[in-house]
Amino acid sequence: MGIIFGFLIFIATTTAVLFGLAMHGHWTDKDDSASFWKSVIVLLTVSGILMINRALTVEGATINEAFLILWVMMSIGMFISMASSRFYNLKYKQKGKFRKITRNSFIVGFLLFLLFIFTMPGTNVEEGAAAVESETVKTAKEISEDNEAGSDAEKQAEEERLAAEKAKEEQAAENKAKEEQAQAEKEDKLSVKRKSRKKKSRLRKRNRRSLLLKRKLKKKLKLKNRLKQSLLQ
Repeated sequence: MGIIFGFLIFIATTTAVLFGLAMHGHWTDKDDSASFWKSVIVLLTVSGILMINRALTVEGATINEAFLILWVMMSIGMFISMASSRFYNLKYKQKGKFRKITRNSFIVGFLLFLLFIFTMPGTNVEEGAAAVESETVKTAKEISEDNEAGSDAEKQAEEERLAAEKAKEEQAAENKAKEEQAQAEKEDKLSVKRKSRKKKSRLRKRNRRSLLLKRKLKKKLKLKNRLKQSLLQ
């Protein structure tokens, strides 16, 4: 039975490490935190089963002690979750970040506390050990499903937020393209107007030159006619 006790210590240590990683992932909103929570729940369930098995097979060990240890573990997890929620609220001004974890820890801890009370020395628990074990497994499955549903909801919310940001970026890019197109059209119109003005000014200059030449020719013709008339006289 020393092997079972050592295995229990190993599982408890691993559960504590995974619990810390899951809490850190939940704090930083990482997607892989759900897998850590599933591992924590599975290890807690295995620990409970092994403790009950040890209480039933080892002389001197009682189910009451097993439930007491499990209740203490869940209470520690609940207080850590409450402290993390308070620190997160102080840092990011967001309440209810760890509410689900605290609630689940409280529910499971309360059930374990009731089992600890009901299995006090003098009560007949061995007959109901199988029922208690199945109830623990059922509660663990419900918590796992609840956490998984919460993780899916968070992922969906994150996807909706990213889709909204993408739509805003596309709208901004479209507006920018429209503004650039309008600016280009405006510049084209201005360039056409400038060209037409230059063309008109060139035509005016040509007309002025042609008028000047006509006037000079008229003057020359008048002079020639005068000279002819003078010679004839």
